[in-house]
Amino acid sequence: APAASVDPSAHFEKMGTLAAIAFGVGATDLHMENVIAATDGPIPIDLETLLGTEIQGPMENAYDVARQFLNESPLGTGVLPLGVQVSGGGELEI
Repeated sequence: APAASVDPSAHFEKMGTLAAIAFGVGATDLHMENVIAATDGPIPIDLETLLGTEIQGPMENAYDVARQFLNESPLGTGVLPLGVQVSGGGELEI
């Protein structure tokens, strides 16, 4: 079916379900290039990080703290968009 026939609210509900499951199993790297938007729902591909393992290291600076915070949240799955302010007033979506 053409993409226009897909109910957007149902698609985003299924994306939310994918985000919850991915967070539950510790998956990472499910950004827009690793999830196909199909008519039946999102299809994750490139699943080498499906069952994530966290490598713990010393927290030496603010970057380490921020990285750990993001990795331990649903944002760490990569399914949810995250905008970061960059110098010059722009925003970068990661």
